[in-house]
Formats: sequence, structure tokens, C-alpha cells
Amino acid sequence: MKTMRKVFALLMALSMILALAISANAADGKTTVTINSSNNETGSAYTGYKLLNAIPAVGEDGKPIQKDGKDLYTYSVNAAYADVLKEVTGFETDSDIYNYIAKQDAAVFADKVYEKLAGVAGVPLQEGANEIDQGYWLIVETTAGQTADGSAGTISRAMMDTAGVDALTISTKEDITSGDKEITTINDEEQGDNTDAASVKVGDKIGYKLTADLDAKHGDYDEYFLQFGDTMVEGLKLVDDSIVIKFDGTPLSEREAAKYIQNATDTAFDVIFENLKEAEGYSANLKEVTVEYLVEVTEDAVKGGLNNTFTLQYSRDPYDPSQHGSSTTHTSTVYTYQLTVGKVDGANNALAGAGFTLTGPNGYTKEIAAADGLTSFVFSGLTAGDYKLEETTVPEGYNKANDIEFTITPTYNGDKLTNLDVTCTSDDQLVINSNATSCELAFNVVNQQGVELPSTGGIGTTIFTVVGATLMIGAAVLFITKKRSVN
Repeated sequence: MKTMRKVFALLMALSMILALAISANAADGKTTVTINSSNNETGSAYTGYKLLNAIPAVGEDGKPIQKDGKDLYTYSVNAAYADVLKEVTGFETDSDIYNYIAKQDAAVFADKVYEKLAGVAGVPLQEGANEIDQGYWLIVETTAGQTADGSAGTISRAMMDTAGVDALTISTKEDITSGDKEITTINDEEQGDNTDAASVKVGDKIGYKLTADLDAKHGDYDEYFLQFGDTMVEGLKLVDDSIVIKFDGTPLSEREAAKYIQNATDTAFDVIFENLKEAEGYSANLKEVTVEYLVEVTEDAVKGGLNNTFTLQYSRDPYDPSQHGSSTTHTSTVYTYQLTVGKVDGANNALAGAGFTLTGPNGYTKEIAAADGLTSFVFSGLTAGDYKLEETTVPEGYNKANDIEFTITPTYNGDKLTNLDVTCTSDDQLVINSNATSCELAFNVVNQQGVELPSTGGIGTTIFTVVGATLMIGAAVLFITKKRSVN
């Protein structure tokens, strides 16, 4: 049974073995069978084995025997597969073989026969319509297809009765294990509607969830292989002892989970079930296996997208445990942004001697002190949200720049960053350049040279008023004195 590479057993059986009523319009002994994949797989190929021939039943007068207006048929063993049927049933004569088959579970019988058919030629069949002789057929899938998303298809079993049917459409009964990956939390706060992408900053902890929606027929396998493979880029680090495995939402014990967590490093790990059916808590009704874990954003996350990818491998052939299929790669991406602040004078020339402090979401604060020749200030590993930039050291001989408040707002499509909008809320004249591809934003802060003038109503105005009044009074006194001298 394990000698076949890719197998799906499709048993096309007659409901009556010794005699079967066949409609008159099927008297040519042919029928059309259309094979459709229940997984919408494409590229599958099949081989059919007609185990029994359909023979018209005739009377002594040579005319077809009918019942309720339908011709009756009897069956004979197809000589091409006689040895296989004799070995499986343990009988030699056609009648004994019929009687044996009539008492068997069709799926079990199909497995027994197919195990013995290795290397035996059959009839090539394809997806869609096929014309075949009426009879008792076993159909196997010699090439498994692919699903719409590119995942490897699986092998299916099915049963059908084709005798006396001019045309019949069947859907194979295979299912498939599928995978998914999502961002669930950032710093223990639930992620929003988009679970494929998020903005983060250095030090954040991201919660991820990997999901395997199991093949509904995994219980039919003698062994069922399942492997989660997760890899992340530099800038993300797996948090130690954070991996939790769940069966239908119920966590495995740490002792049990430790059996399956393998190859763990700072940026990768696997969860491998060589035979899921042997795991504690397994049942044939199990629908979902999940893996949840935490990842920390490190200082290496300067700017750009940080990918975390996941691929699922699974059993695809109930007859051959060594045959594994792979899902497409699922990717979740988190983004950090980099701000560059240029310091310039009123003529837009680079200006040294300044220092800045940037504050932002979740208590973010970073100060870059003044240094000789420093005119460009880079703040890396930023997330989305509201920020304030304050000039905390002012170049000598220049006025202090106003605080700048701005908001970073990303737009995603799946796990892709499609737009990076930066809006200044404190100065609508400030020009901010942003680039969604490089995850960068930049603007200049201008310092004007000179001493700041006092405002109206301040001490400066009072001094000017007093001095002005004194001068006016002095002029009046001088005018009166001169006039008296003339007189």
C-alpha cells in the first residue's frame, strides 16, 4: 500500500454484483465520467482500472433480459487484473470473487486492491470528461494538482456507481491542510483589522499567530505529518520561551510542546509533528493547530519593512507517509521609519551648534545633543503616530526655532506599505518629504540670526515710552526758556 507514489483511490462500484439493471440507452456499454476536484485543484492526472467487465444478460432466445424496462447485466473478472483480484480475495472463480466483493467495505477493498496494482498498466484519465467502459472501476490519481494559491494538492478517495449511467459528474473527496499567519498584538494591545502589516518602534513586542486548518480527512491517514516553519529578518528577535502550541484553542503543556519545537534561533524556529496522531490531545475531529509566539524589535530595525515568513508542510497522500505538500509562503511585515532633520540658517545654509529632542507614542523620547559640525540629526526605528520635535540647544547668535509637531500615517495593502503620509500640525508651511519605499521622512529646521525683540506690552515698550516722554518734556522746557530770554 505504501509503494505507490501518489494515489487517490476512486472506486466505481456496481450496487448489484451478479446482475444489474441497465437502461436501454446505455446498451453500448460506455459511460462518460467527468472528474472535478473538490479543492479546485488543477493539473491532476488519473489512471483507471476496470476490475470487472459488464456483460449483457441474455435469455435462451438470445434477447436481452430486462427488469422494469431495463436491461440486466452480469459481470466477469477482467483478465488483466484477475491475478490481483484472486490474491486480494483469496478466491479463484468469478462467482466467489463477486460474493467476496459484495460483502466488503468499498474503501477498504479499494486500498487492498490498489496496494497490489503497483506497476500494473491502467487507462489514463484526465480532469473533466472521460469516456470509459461500464464496469467496476478503481481510479487512482497519478499526479496531484495545485490549488489556486499554488499550494500542493492532496490525494483523495471516493466511491461511485457508474454502471447504467450515460453521464456522471463526480467531485473528488479530498481536502487539504491550509496555513495562515497574522499579527495579533503589539505590546499586548490587539492589532486592528489589518493583521498582515503594522508599524512598530525599537523595543516593541509583537504577537504572531500561525494557523494550520487541517485536512478534514487527516483521521484517515495512518500517519499525519505537519510542520510549521517560521523565519524572520534581522531586526526581529524571537522572545525566549514564548512559543505556545494549541489544539483547537487548548494549549499543549510545556512538556508536550517541547517535543515539537525544534531548530529555534533568534530569527527562526520549526514546530514539527512527525505524526500528529501521536500527539497528546489529538483526535480525528481536530480542526486547527495554532502556534503563537512573541518577537522583539531590536536596534537593528533602523528603517523599512521587517518580514516574518511562514510555510506549512503537511501529509498529502494517505497511502504514502513520505509524500508531503507545502503551502505557499505567508508573510507578515512590520515597518519602522527614519526621520532626518536638517539644521539650516535663514539662507538655507547648514548650521551647526543645535541639539534636538524628539518625543512620540508610548513614551518614546530621544535626544541628540549638539556636537561640533553636526548639522543633520537622524532618528531611526520610529513607529506611526504623533511626534514633537524641540530644539533643546540653540546655536549661539540665533533665535530658538519653534517646536514642530507632526503625525506619521502609513497606508497598507496586505503586508505592503503603499503610502507614508506625514502631516505637520504646528506649521502648515513646513515642507516634509516622505518616501514609502525607503520608509524615510525629512525636513529642515530654520534658525534666524539676531537677538529676539521684546513683545508689545513687555519691558522694552515701557522703556521706550518713558524715554520718549522724557525727551518731549525736555524739549518743551528748552523752548519756554529760550522764549523768556528773547523777551
